[in-house]
Amino acid sequence: MAGDSGYHPLLMTRLLLYGYCVGVASSRAIERKSYEDVAFRYLAADQHPDHDTHSEFRKQHLARLGELFVQALQLCQKAGLVKLGHVAIDGTRCRRMRANTKHELRADGGSGAETAGRSGSPAAPCRGSGTRPKIGNTGRASER
Repeated sequence: MAGDSGYHPLLMTRLLLYGYCVGVASSRAIERKSYEDVAFRYLAADQHPDHDTHSEFRKQHLARLGELFVQALQLCQKAGLVKLGHVAIDGTRCRRMRANTKHELRADGGSGAETAGRSGSPAAPCRGSGTRPKIGNTGRASER
């Protein structure tokens, strides 16, 4: 035999869809979960497709998977589980809140040691008009 037989497309789709639902989108993470997580093992029928297989499947079927995800969201919307709307991104550049280490310089020129363990206002690192976007019940961004 020239190689392993392929995995069933339904198995691969189940793993990808469930992975996205629980916040696991990486091919390597999905492969790891197929060994460690009971739900992934069940959906994979105790098979363990490697990350290259997940990646290639995603690339080959990207358009169809996109349609499937839209259908899943529409079903959730009809069931009242989610509200779908538009979120506008205004392109405001924001610097990070704190430095990764106490010796690293912050984007505003101060040292990370001064603010280690503290967090400032969520709007503090944003520059621009002085307002920040607010997401209301409609899911649309509006100015405060």
